Amino acid sequence: MSRVTYQIAENWIRDYLEPRYPELVAPYREAGRITTKALQSGLLNDTDLQFLLTHVGSSKRVLSDNVGNMLGKLANVFVSVQQALEQMSISGKVSLRTQALASLLHVPPSSLHERMYARALQDKSKKIRMLAAQNSQIQAMAVLLPALAQAIAQE
Repeated sequence: MSRVTYQIAENWIRDYLEPRYPELVAPYREAGRITTKALQSGLLNDTDLQFLLTHVGSSKRVLSDNVGNMLGKLANVFVSVQQALEQMSISGKVSLRTQALASLLHVPPSSLHERMYARALQDKSKKIRMLAAQNSQIQAMAVLLPALAQAIAQE
């Protein structure tokens, strides 16, 4: 099995994150360490996944967006992460639903995308509906054309 690699950008931490959000450096580094270790070893334990899920829900977008990207990379390898993304996609929090959809852009289109995008096209949040439509087009999800047409008609 080929392994996907991940490396945190030390210059970005030094030049951007640390001066603006010093309190986010430690969780960002830990999330990066977890991601790197999991991708190298092929193992992701529940405690590490829970750490990532906690921080993808951060109110600080700079952290939640980056951890969301890490989850997307991990979803290529771990079914548990795919399941977590699907659970995030039905969260009551728009920010978690947004992160779930954004994370899917790191994963080749699959039945997971079909389920999550189709559900998101019916979401109560216009932001989520728009993101689902954009992502399904970006990932050329032709199977979702009927759902997209229905969503457009409802808008």
